Amino acid sequence: MKKIKSPEQPIRHRRDSANLPRGEAFSYYSARNNQSSEDTNTTVRQSGASETAKDATTPVLNHWWKHLPTIISTIVILFCFGYELVLTTNPKIVILKDDSANFLLKPPVVYINAASKLFKQSLSDQNKLTINTGYISERLQKMFPELNSVSVTLPVLGHRPIIYLDPATPSLILDTQSSGDYLIDSYGKALVNLENVKIPQSVSFYTVKDQTGLKVNVGQDVLSTSDINFIQYVAAETKANSLNIKYMILPPQSRELDIYFNNEPYYVKFNLDTSSAMKQQVGTFLATREYLIKSNSPTPSQYIDVRVTGRAYYK
Repeated sequence: MKKIKSPEQPIRHRRDSANLPRGEAFSYYSARNNQSSEDTNTTVRQSGASETAKDATTPVLNHWWKHLPTIISTIVILFCFGYELVLTTNPKIVILKDDSANFLLKPPVVYINAASKLFKQSLSDQNKLTINTGYISERLQKMFPELNSVSVTLPVLGHRPIIYLDPATPSLILDTQSSGDYLIDSYGKALVNLENVKIPQSVSFYTVKDQTGLKVNVGQDVLSTSDINFIQYVAAETKANSLNIKYMILPPQSRELDIYFNNEPYYVKFNLDTSSAMKQQVGTFLATREYLIKSNSPTPSQYIDVRVTGRAYYK
């Protein structure tokens, strides 16, 4: 009897990975490795970015107090700088000249109070950067005609402005017919009415009598600078030749100057319109006087006229 064999079972063979194509095994592990590498790099980048952000914010948040001394120093310096720019409204007054002309000046407190009011008119005039020193100087000079010039200076350190006052130099007395007697400075400006000031006995001025009807106000220019220079030159030259002026006259409706001398029976006529020839006019008069004395000629009883340059007429 034949023995029946059972059907043969298929033989299962384990696929050996070694028998797999080399490319498949490499690509599997390579994919795993690449994925892991990318994950790692991503994690590192994220970690690095967070650490960088943390490092950037840490000094600001946790170490700002280290800059506190610098901040405080800057604030103090700015405060001190701003404080040094502030000016007080109580200036210091300095008189530039100390001579006989100072009798015209008012007490210093008068000038201080006037300047203080000007400083208080505007906040910009209480700061070294914005103060208008020219305006204050001009205003003070107009308020006080007895001042020849005014200058305002600012201290580098300190808060009190310094105001320098230059008193005007009186030149002569102008005796007007309607306005009274005025003291005139070397620029021809009326400084003060003599009713309001007393001239010291140690000071003397020549008197010019105005017959032109001129009306005078304090601070007004009543004579030109050339007229003042002419009068001063004639006075100096005649005094040097032992002639003492008694007084001078400005005749009406003319540019004539008549000078009367002590101990002389005549007066001398000068022409103010030819002030450029004042030396010639004075020289002509002195030469004529000397000629009359040396020649024993009669002394003029009325006048000597030298208004025409280079010529003299007498009567």
